[in-house]
Amino acid sequence: MIDVKELSKTKVGGFCRGSSHPKSKLVEDDVLKILHLYDEGYTVASLARAAGVTPGAVWMILRGETWGWLTGIGREDLQPEPSGDVR
Repeated sequence: MIDVKELSKTKVGGFCRGSSHPKSKLVEDDVLKILHLYDEGYTVASLARAAGVTPGAVWMILRGETWGWLTGIGREDLQPEPSGDVR
């Protein structure tokens, strides 16, 4: 019998995220370490080299564009505050 739940983890647009994604280079602990070390003052470039990913991938983690479900950083946190009246 085909396990539909298992199939949904691998299909495009399915529930597969984080280290269970076949293309993931990081595991959840790596992402949390990146956030911690960035807060400690490490550069994006050094974190990327240490983790084996691009600096862009690290920036996406820091901005919540990826791994936001784990870090609690949401895209709504990235939106600029509205300034004054909008006409």
